[in-house]
Amino acid sequence: MNVNKYYGVDYLGRSCRGITLVCNFGYQYLACKPEHKPEDEWLSLPLMEFWTCKTLAKQFLSNLHQWKNDSAVIGRLFSYVKNDEHSQANYNQQQVAEFIALQLEQRQLLIFPLEHKKALFSNNHLASAANKSAKPVVLESGTKVVKAKPKVASAQTTSMPVAKKIELDVQKPKVRQKLYAKHGLVVGPYKELQKISKPGYQREHVVPHSNFMSRSKLPNEARANVPIAKEFGTYNEADAITYFVFDDQSKGTEHRYLTDVEKNYAKSLHAQGKFASANEWLDHMEGETAQSLSMDTIERSPGVYEARIPKEEAQVVAKAIRIDTENYLDQAGVNKDAPMSNLVGGGDVPDRDKTTIDDDF
Repeated sequence: MNVNKYYGVDYLGRSCRGITLVCNFGYQYLACKPEHKPEDEWLSLPLMEFWTCKTLAKQFLSNLHQWKNDSAVIGRLFSYVKNDEHSQANYNQQQVAEFIALQLEQRQLLIFPLEHKKALFSNNHLASAANKSAKPVVLESGTKVVKAKPKVASAQTTSMPVAKKIELDVQKPKVRQKLYAKHGLVVGPYKELQKISKPGYQREHVVPHSNFMSRSKLPNEARANVPIAKEFGTYNEADAITYFVFDDQSKGTEHRYLTDVEKNYAKSLHAQGKFASANEWLDHMEGETAQSLSMDTIERSPGVYEARIPKEEAQVVAKAIRIDTENYLDQAGVNKDAPMSNLVGGGDVPDRDKTTIDDDF
């Protein structure tokens, strides 16, 4: 499939057919409105995961390739959806991404995979080089000569990014452990990491412990004594999956960033009168974890601001942490579809007295 045959792609106007996008793994997509879907019987079905979770839509938008896309591609996509070249000036970057994600969730904007995830660039130049360097074959007179195609398998086998290859095997425990070791990430149950001396670092739960609580903490009550909601089986904070982050909630640190992410998500749910399930929290935190691991504006150690993991591999590492977390939740008999509390953001619990919790979590 050749996207160039779609008249109007990447241009605004009455005949516009959308915007082409390139994700971090180098795959091309066509973003367009339903009414602008190209009449192409070979076009793949649109990605459906955005229809069930707006967070996944925002994650997709935040993980577009940094240099294979136009630097203003998000703005152009916003203008295309709004059908207005000038409206972007009235919104900040976060509002723009939120609006586009909402359009994806509501199916007002569709994302179509293109070229069946083949390599973006042609290997013709490699084949040409192979032709020039190959020695001519001399056959006996009268023998039919069949022109063999040059072998370019080595170029094709390397077209898949390393991160994508790792992702295919990330379900395997040994692969996840090697991935953590590669990036110096310590992941495991809270009580196991407690045995490791790492001054200045704390253990971060992927899903806040407060989410599992059946009520808020009473004055002078230890958080460990607050009962867990019956929907969450034998969940225990000490057995839950964690990983080390820096430091003690100081502003600008890795730990504080993740805490603010969790609080803001819970606050937004509370404002809408909603309670997210464990599955929805895992979706949200997988994306936020991937983003946090690759950011270079978070303090990772005293005075050091750098990315922990390159952006593409950060997605795979976040997926690995999610899998380990899910495995524990399943083992504990947690109903991952049951609504969780918004206590971490100062909200309440589902179908219970609306009481608040302090910031101790």
